[in-house]
Amino acid sequence: MTSSNRLVFGLVAAISVLTVLIGTYAWMHLDCTPIGDADCVPLQWDQALYASVLAIGGSDIYHNHPDAGVQFTRWLGAASGLAFVLGVVFVFAAGWLRRRRVARLSGHLVLVGVNDFSLSYLLARKARGDTLVLIDTEVVLSAQTLKDRSGDILKAEIDFIDDAALDAALGRSPAEVVFGDPEASVNVERAQSLVRLRGKFPMRIRSEKQNINADLDLWSHTFDAVPILSETEFTARALVTELEPMNIARLRGQDCPHIAIIGIGDMALGIIEELGLRCHARDLGKLKIWTFDCDAEAAWTKLKMERGGLLDAVDMPRTEQLDGAQCGSLGVAKDPLIAAEARVAPLTAIIVCTGSDAINVDIALRLRRLQDEQGLCLAPILMRSRATSTVAPDPITDVTCGLYRFGGPQVRVTDLAFDKMQMRLGRAMHEIWNTAEPEYSVTWDSLTLGKKRTNTRAALSAVEMFQTLGLVPPQGAAAAELRLHPNVIDEVLDLKAAIADLSVTEHDRWVAERQAEGWTQTTADPPTRKDRDDRRKIHWLMLPFAQLQEHAAQEISKDSNNVRAVFKEARRQYHADPSGSCWKKRVRVGVMGPLSVGPDFDFTATLSDFGDWLAERKIRTDTHRLEVVTPNAPGFDRVAAQALIADWNARGGVSDLLMLEAETEAFLDLYALDHATQDTSRRQSTALADAVTGRSRRMRLRGGPIPQAEFMAEVERGTHVMSDLCDLMIYMVGPEGGEMTKKAADTRAQRGGSFLMFRRPMVSNSGP
Repeated sequence: MTSSNRLVFGLVAAISVLTVLIGTYAWMHLDCTPIGDADCVPLQWDQALYASVLAIGGSDIYHNHPDAGVQFTRWLGAASGLAFVLGVVFVFAAGWLRRRRVARLSGHLVLVGVNDFSLSYLLARKARGDTLVLIDTEVVLSAQTLKDRSGDILKAEIDFIDDAALDAALGRSPAEVVFGDPEASVNVERAQSLVRLRGKFPMRIRSEKQNINADLDLWSHTFDAVPILSETEFTARALVTELEPMNIARLRGQDCPHIAIIGIGDMALGIIEELGLRCHARDLGKLKIWTFDCDAEAAWTKLKMERGGLLDAVDMPRTEQLDGAQCGSLGVAKDPLIAAEARVAPLTAIIVCTGSDAINVDIALRLRRLQDEQGLCLAPILMRSRATSTVAPDPITDVTCGLYRFGGPQVRVTDLAFDKMQMRLGRAMHEIWNTAEPEYSVTWDSLTLGKKRTNTRAALSAVEMFQTLGLVPPQGAAAAELRLHPNVIDEVLDLKAAIADLSVTEHDRWVAERQAEGWTQTTADPPTRKDRDDRRKIHWLMLPFAQLQEHAAQEISKDSNNVRAVFKEARRQYHADPSGSCWKKRVRVGVMGPLSVGPDFDFTATLSDFGDWLAERKIRTDTHRLEVVTPNAPGFDRVAAQALIADWNARGGVSDLLMLEAETEAFLDLYALDHATQDTSRRQSTALADAVTGRSRRMRLRGGPIPQAEFMAEVERGTHVMSDLCDLMIYMVGPEGGEMTKKAADTRAQRGGSFLMFRRPMVSNSGP
């Protein structure tokens, strides 16, 4: 029953109940005084109840009855009967009118098989004024409580065994029909039934298994180019995009991203593929993934059967046995996850995605306890939870620890923006290929889903290209627009060197993608184009880039053309909307100084020198984004960081903060008690946090409680890490002490890095 039907019958029931209640009372309390009729006596409650029910049917006992209450009941009963008749007419007429309206619709969206994810996807796509038709059984649709006062969302209750009813519910000419049941086989069967009735029509099929997605055309050639809707793919893309595993690896000084994944199901396999296809950069080695499962043998078999090609694309040892109930409790010597961390030290991220939210929570909390108490498993813990709202994880605010949920059913506008970007840029890349290879050209619309996917995967790699160049995305959906200020392309970046470098990365990514799909390199020597065999998945270009130059130098242009297409799209996006948010070049500035600053502390001179340094290097707010790096100790580290951020904000820029901490903030505040009260430290910390207009992140140098004897050594190590990360360092040395700051500045000077030294009087050295 629809909500409108429930409302109608609810009103009818309310009037009827009111009639019975008032009528019963009236018959039990008859007022016979005015007429003096001896037969006019009040009725007992059971007789009164019966008499009041008769009012609904218009009984003669009410005709010309002198009692006012009875007469009121008579008219109320008539209204109840009329409401019932009109209600029945409304229910049948409304259903008929709704079916007629749907049958005449054109250019609308249709969802066949309603559930949280598929509905969320279409609601995110639906523009104001668009009509959305939801088709499912009465039981499923009655559970949907959408608030739609515009009437743009229509529900069609059908029995799925009636193909004709399903066909009629689609409407005359839908813009797209999404088959959204979680089971791909159900969606394919429904789609085939409708194709037999009405021929081809725009459709999208939901499927969560990549092995089915890759071979969807084997069901029928009808599905050669049908796009896929996949919650797994949306979730994996959002997770990798938000996590930025390569940037975390660079921050933490790792040779490559090291990812641990606990629980090997369809979601884990999707995440492994996403990581394997996106984690490529010349400054980092091959991605390493460790997998763990309570049934390691079955998990490894599943991985080889469904994603066997990933074993070539990714450095991934055999799945190790790990029971969720024991995770984090076996001890350092026996826990395989801790052993994996010991081999790579540290991990980049830990992803917990078993098939149960309860088990995920249990495992994640055990790991979080290990981080806090023993300094083990130091990496962001990403925990799948259907109870969270969106598919994307919470913002990563600590790159060394913390718990972040992901995997909810809701699709964000940002997720759709990345989807559109992939299609738009993928198409542009294909058109460039058509121009370069006219004898093999084929239109975009005639490409199969698999061939389109090759282009859209290349398009998504633009995100990692930008990250490799040190570019920072704007917040939200604008990140997917890949918009760059022309000055960044023409002046800030060395575009020729960037294209050359990224072309190698693009080729490596393409090879990994082919490997993940099960392709292999031809054994012919030398390899030629005629050695390609699409049916047997044999290619002649799956070579290391150096060998590609030797055997197929003319093919290198395809990789560089893809890179050029990215920058062309970035420039086009800017000219289409110059006021839109842009990706910008990151500039990192570190601060280091004493634990106390007096009330007369004046940062004006340093800000002036900082401005000169920016001007000398043509660093502007329209092309760059400032990230201040601070050890986050009370005193100069916080006050100077706030001053720099406030100055940059005043220039119109967006500012980020990276707190490179030797210990927890609470520990640092206690350590500085001889120099600053806790109240002062808290005020400084609050003021710094409030000044940041971008993202604020923490990075612990090491986890767990640090022995007091080792603390200063850890602080000194932090000075070297910070110096390596930053484009500019600002040091302050007071009239007494400051030996570590002086030593850090001397080391910086020996390495030729830019720095400003703040003294009384101030001395500066801008470096080369």
